[in-house]
Amino acid sequence: MNTSFINEDWEDEDLVDFSDDDCDFSNDDCDFSDAQADEFGVKYSQNWEKLLKAPKNLQSYAIKVGCKIIDHGAFEDCKKLKSIEIPSSVTSISFFAFNGCTGLMSVEIPGSVKRLEDSAFDGCSGLTSVTIGNGVTSIGDFAFFECSGLKSIEIPNSVEYIGDSAFARDSSLTSIKVASHNRVYDSRNDCNAIIEKSSGTLIVGCHNTEIPNGVKCIGSSAFQCSSGLKSIEIPDSVTSIGDYAFLGCKNLKTIKIGHGLKTIGTSAFESSGLTNVLIPNRVNAIGKEAFRECDNLKKVEIGNGVKDIGEGAFYGCETLVTVRIGSRVMYIGDFAFSGCIRLTSVEIPSSVTSLGAYAFSDCTGLKSVEITNDEIDISWAAFSGCEKLAKIYIPSGWSFGILSRARFKKLLPEYKDKFVVR
Repeated sequence: MNTSFINEDWEDEDLVDFSDDDCDFSNDDCDFSDAQADEFGVKYSQNWEKLLKAPKNLQSYAIKVGCKIIDHGAFEDCKKLKSIEIPSSVTSISFFAFNGCTGLMSVEIPGSVKRLEDSAFDGCSGLTSVTIGNGVTSIGDFAFFECSGLKSIEIPNSVEYIGDSAFARDSSLTSIKVASHNRVYDSRNDCNAIIEKSSGTLIVGCHNTEIPNGVKCIGSSAFQCSSGLKSIEIPDSVTSIGDYAFLGCKNLKTIKIGHGLKTIGTSAFESSGLTNVLIPNRVNAIGKEAFRECDNLKKVEIGNGVKDIGEGAFYGCETLVTVRIGSRVMYIGDFAFSGCIRLTSVEIPSSVTSLGAYAFSDCTGLKSVEITNDEIDISWAAFSGCEKLAKIYIPSGWSFGILSRARFKKLLPEYKDKFVVR
């Protein structure tokens, strides 16, 4: 049984893994024998131009004027650090520089800084205020990831690049603005979002966001863990919802999806609070684990344009009672509806040619299944653990001899006595 797709803890596994054994992003074990320390025990290079490492007990600090680079991991896990002064001599803040500084409350990044590297302020959960100076050109991946206390963002004119998940899981965000003369991004119509102009991709949103018509894509992790988001309307202009876009939006109860949507990405709505989902006819694919473990989801209607239901798409939706599978679905992935314990019946349309392994496994309330395609390929254990399954309806004219020779043989002999000819 291959359950590698199942993430028991999406908080860790749905994100980039920086734990490669060959990569050590901390500089705790670096040789600082050539370094010199100031009166606070903060280590610098010999010419004082690179800040190498700060002691963990540091509470407040002003970086020396003349320092140009804050090295990778320099203040990492300095949990007691509450305030930091960055002089205008600094041009680069390296990756993980302030990672895990949970006590840091505010930071002003001068315009002299050109690059904020990946995860520079990752996990600074106490951070409520950030000022990004005009002059900063690049904000790296995960730069302000999981800064759960951050209330507002203002992107200056100078910023040309914002990396993946740069502001993801900033659950307290209420205000997002982009300076009016930024060439790459905007927050058109005061929409409280960051939109990449060239692609029409909304890359950062919050619970006050109103998605303007003209946006083409909801980007990866755009609203991830936005705890205040209760409802959202996707305009007709949007054609795709990216991976993890609304993952962990526990209070998101309702969504209106426009008619232009074509694809729903991996884990797009995983662990959200949705109660009903109507997938429009133009959607052609539902991504892997797209609605996994939506604990309040009761009803799903899959439009007639959908061809693929990805692996684990509705895995563990324990309140799901009603599912209507569209008439053009061809593939139902492994574990697609596994663990939907309140599902009592399901009709698999004649368009379906492949039913994945464990697709309806552990649907303990499932009593009946209707299958209408004699060419369907039913994978191993598709209905394993369905303790109450009493009837599998098949079209008239079939015989058990045909069944035993056809692709239904994987259901036999366990389910042979459950077949009922319509």
